[in-house]
This record gives sequence, structure tokens and C-alpha cells, in this order.
Amino acid sequence: MSKSYRDLFKGTAPYYARYRYKYSPAFFRELVTRLQLNGQGRLLDLGCGTGQLTLPLSVHFEETVGLDPEPEMLQQAALATEEARVKNVRWVEGGSADLPALEKSLGSFRVVTMGNSFHWMDQAATLAQLDLMVDPGGALAIIGTRSSNIFEATETEGWAYEIRKIIQKMLGEQRRAGTATYQGHTLTFEEMLDQSPFNRVEVFEVDDTRYLTADEIIGFLYSTSYASKAVLGDRQAEFEREVRRTLYDLNPADQFVDHINTGGFLARRPS
Repeated sequence: MSKSYRDLFKGTAPYYARYRYKYSPAFFRELVTRLQLNGQGRLLDLGCGTGQLTLPLSVHFEETVGLDPEPEMLQQAALATEEARVKNVRWVEGGSADLPALEKSLGSFRVVTMGNSFHWMDQAATLAQLDLMVDPGGALAIIGTRSSNIFEATETEGWAYEIRKIIQKMLGEQRRAGTATYQGHTLTFEEMLDQSPFNRVEVFEVDDTRYLTADEIIGFLYSTSYASKAVLGDRQAEFEREVRRTLYDLNPADQFVDHINTGGFLARRPS
């Protein structure tokens, strides 16, 4: 991750592990098929969080490394590893900016995944460094999930838009990113990849739907960089009361639809 975003997810790890969207079986089938995974080689999951990508994919590799700059995330990932009885995964503290220093100890990889993390990185520098660490014939898999993207929700998106209004009323119009504010990139993922060594790009998408309760929506919000308990500070209790009241007014039955689109950018060097 960019050094300016070091405290992004401080205090969010338990919520991240429990309430973040778990990638669907259909998504994993698509990814495994397109990458032609066969149990061989090594995987690096860069910005692994609590292991939502790392652990399910580990069965398709000889060895897997999860790298994340937040120690609390890695603690949750280690717990999940024990529960799943996975033996071929190790967790390393560090972000994309640490890759040059870690290159020798980490080694090289058949595949590098980045699940909902590439947008936090110095993208050009990360891609250049990964060119030194990805095996010949290897690939990058940049994964992005768009569900009810609360901070970008419009009036047509119902409950998500109402939550966005509460967040912006309490924390301001500009999206928070831990103690900083979010700074977007000028280039799309495809444009950035086109300028990188990994400019042979294949794109796929998988759709899914889930149904959330108010507890699950609040848990998800506490897992984010823009509405975590640390970001909310002494307004956390007030925020939770208002979210619960708003959701109850929208649907007393406590069921809210979340339409999820997961996109994958599979990037390889030219043939």
C-alpha cells in the first residue's frame, strides 16, 4: 500500500473477517479456470486482509504467501488458517511499498492476486516491482468487488444511498481513508496495465446477490476505511443509532438486497 495509507484499516480486522463479502464459488471457479491452476507454483496475495482470497486459493498452489501491512488483519488471517487446517500458507507483514525490501525473502510467484487492494497502491511502482517477482508465464489477478458501494451510491440504490447521506452528514462530503482522505487514480486499471510489463489483459465478471440485516450492514461499515469505529470516534454510538433507525424505517422486516459484481483483470506479459 501507499505509505500515506498506513492506518487505513486500524481496528477493523474483526469486522473485516466477519462481515466482508466472501467471494462466491462461481467467482473462484472462473478464476481457477482462466488461470489454469493445477496445484503447482506459488501464490502471493498482496493486500490479503483477513485471507478471503488467500485461503480458498491456497489449495491450488504448492505454497501461498499473504502480505498485508496491518498486523490485526494478519492475526485474523492466522486464526482462519488454523480453523481451516490449511498448512501451505504463511502470513507476512508488509505492503506494496515494502516489496523491494522483501523481494529476496519472498521469492518469485506463479500468480499474484490483489483483492480490493490495488486502488490503495502506488500502481506504477507496484507493477514494475512485480515484474521482478512473477515467474515467466505467470500472471497478475487484480480483483475488484462492487456491491452496494455505499460511498458512491446514488438515489436509485435505496438503503445504500440513505447510509451514504448519514456518513457524509457526520464525516463530511469527502471520503475518508483512515486519518487521511481518499485520493483516486487518474488512470483506470486497464489503462495502468496497458502501460506496464503486464499489458496482455483479460477481463471477466461474476454477479451475485445476498440479503443483509441491519447488524450485517453496520458490521460491514465498521470494516471500512471510511466509516470504521476509529474514524467515527466519539460519534460512533450516534452513528449506529441513526443507521439502525434509518434502516428500520426503510424495511422493518430487516432484509436489504445487496447486488454484487466482482470483476477480475488477469494481466500477463506479452507472449
